[in-house]
Amino acid sequence: MNNGFEAEVLKQVAEKLLMRKEEIILLLQGKVDNPLKTANETVSSLVKQGFITVAPVGNSTYAVTQKGMRAAKV
Repeated sequence: MNNGFEAEVLKQVAEKLLMRKEEIILLLQGKVDNPLKTANETVSSLVKQGFITVAPVGNSTYAVTQKGMRAAKV
C-alpha cells in the first residue's frame, strides 16, 4: 500500500466488510483537501491490488476480499 489513506480505508472496510463510497469520502473528509478525488484514487488502487472488490449489493459499494482481510491484519 502506497499511502496511509489506503491502509486506513482498507482497515475500515475490513472491519465493516461492506462500505459505500460515500462512507469512504466521509472518512477522508477533513484529512485531505479533495476527499472525493482521494477516495476515487484509493478505491481504484485497492481494487487493482485485489484488496477490495465491487459488491453486487448496491451502487458504489465495496467488499473486502480474503487478501484484503490478511493485509488489514498486518
